[in-house]
Amino acid sequence: MRKLIPVAALALVAIGGEVSSAQTASTMSFRPSLYAGAAIPTGDIGNSLNTGFTVGGGLDLHTGPSPLSWRGEVSYTRYNAKDDGSGTTGNFSDFSGRVNAVLGMPATGFAPYLIGGVGIYHLSASETNSGFTLSTSDNKFGWNIGAGVDMPIGDIAGRLEVRYNSVSEDGGNYTYVPITFGIRF
Repeated sequence: MRKLIPVAALALVAIGGEVSSAQTASTMSFRPSLYAGAAIPTGDIGNSLNTGFTVGGGLDLHTGPSPLSWRGEVSYTRYNAKDDGSGTTGNFSDFSGRVNAVLGMPATGFAPYLIGGVGIYHLSASETNSGFTLSTSDNKFGWNIGAGVDMPIGDIAGRLEVRYNSVSEDGGNYTYVPITFGIRF
């Protein structure tokens, strides 16, 4: 699945550029984006995982002059387990697809927005101890909420964003806060 992320991101860029240029007479536009950043585990899982990384891509759909738009996105997030001194190593990751509502705030130049939505998260964990590796994976429902700002950078837009993600798991929730920087075409 990790190999699909770059392919999906490139497809979003290609499709978004074609759709956007084909709709010059319409008020509907598609804008692809790519992003990367730090992922900070929170809650109980934050006690056993180090800060990780996240990468992803999205496709924004704007319709007319409304401040409300939509974003579909995919992302990959990975963490390494904290060293507990036992010689056990491990990692935890999620590959997710989300649909979000984006509410833009009136602005010129820098454009702040609020974002929130739902998605499916494919969670994977692996642990190695004394040469034996145990792995598990499962699909879970989750939601996210946050804020960001788009800023002009030449012909493209830079994007800085912070979001809280909560994924329902048996016995609790997996929560994390990604802080990402990206570009929107």
